[in-house]
Parts: sequence; C-alpha cells; structure tokens
Amino acid sequence: MKKQYDVLIVDDEPEILQLLEILLTRKGFHVRTAENGMDAFVKLEQNQFSVLLTDIKMPAMDGMKLIEIAKRDFPEVKILVFTGFGAMDTEQKALRMGASKYFLKPLPMEDLLSELKSACDSEN
Repeated sequence: MKKQYDVLIVDDEPEILQLLEILLTRKGFHVRTAENGMDAFVKLEQNQFSVLLTDIKMPAMDGMKLIEIAKRDFPEVKILVFTGFGAMDTEQKALRMGASKYFLKPLPMEDLLSELKSACDSEN
C-alpha cells in the first residue's frame, strides 16, 4: 500500500480501539478512533476518511444511526461493520443501509485487512 489511508474506528470498548489502532497503524493505515457514534460524527465532519469501521451497539449514537448519517453526509466513505451482535436481520439492515461488509467479533484480521485495503483501493 503506497498511499496512507485514513481509517476511523468506532467502538465503545477501549481495548478493542487500542488493539486495532496498533495493528492497523503497523500495516500502514492512518487510524483515528471514536468511542461512540456522536464522537465519530464530529471526527467525520473535521477530517476526510477512506473507511469507517464501526461497531453497532454503542452509547450516545449506535452504529446503525452512524451508518445512516455517514451515507447521507459523507457518501465517499466506505463503511465496514464489526460487532459482537450477530443477528441476521441486523447484518442485512446494515448492508442495505450501505455497509460494504459485516464482521463478527472476534475480528478475523486477515479478512479485515483484505477488506480495508480493497475499500481504500476502490476509493481511487
């Protein structure tokens, strides 16, 4: 990956945010984090991101509302979902709303990296 891509990771679990930030930074991504949808929305307004990687169940603003707002206000941002909430109807709704991929925690890192690179490369 030649260009450094900006990724916003949104999760209410600080340990997951820290782990993903470390791993993705080592792989060449420029990572910012947010602990809920409201914080993520502010960061989306202030920065340009290639990818939004969001959890579903969070306080303040959940991932579904964040997906809705991101698709409306920042249509160029690719959206990937990662969650411990594995209900089929939630997955289908997230994909219908504009998410490109839906991962269950624990995250399969190889699959996540592949999807992130693909989403970033499709930006060009």
